[in-house]
Amino acid sequence: MAAKTRNALRLFRSLMSIEHIEIRIHGAILYNSIYRVDDRLFVNQHLYGIPAAQSRVFCYRDTEVGEITAP
Repeated sequence: MAAKTRNALRLFRSLMSIEHIEIRIHGAILYNSIYRVDDRLFVNQHLYGIPAAQSRVFCYRDTEVGEITAP
């Protein structure tokens, strides 16, 4: 897993210099990959035995009454 993380950071390195783009790293074990783009939140679930690339991606969008995608 550490090698996958290093590879992902290397691939995204060029994005780090672009304004308004953040790449955050933490030590917690996640069972989802979470991506925020404009008013949408994409969640890719990591299911046991199924690679993330083959798992479903859920898309949530911000609404006036909802708080699920609040920053």
